[in-house]
Amino acid sequence: MNLWGSGVLVNGYAPFGAYWASPLRDYKGNYGDMFDAYGNFEYGATGAADQISSSTLTGVADMLHLWSNSPINTTDILSGFNAIAQGGTLGIIDYNPPSLGSCH
Repeated sequence: MNLWGSGVLVNGYAPFGAYWASPLRDYKGNYGDMFDAYGNFEYGATGAADQISSSTLTGVADMLHLWSNSPINTTDILSGFNAIAQGGTLGIIDYNPPSLGSCH
């Protein structure tokens, strides 16, 4: 996520759209309903880092859902957008939980 706006990736509508059009970004479809909020949050966060307005992000999402995007999805997009717009950063925690067999 932090690559958007860092100069490493080419920013703009076309590269951003291509990134999110990839089937790899279909978190809900690939991993199940519980990842829907994560995908929407990440979409909003990467959009903010790429200097795309929140109204554009939510408008495109609404259009892609045939003008009936869930208000929950919109809230998740805005949460990601606001997290970055207010100076936050995102990272990955390398965490390997113990297997159930090792619990005593």
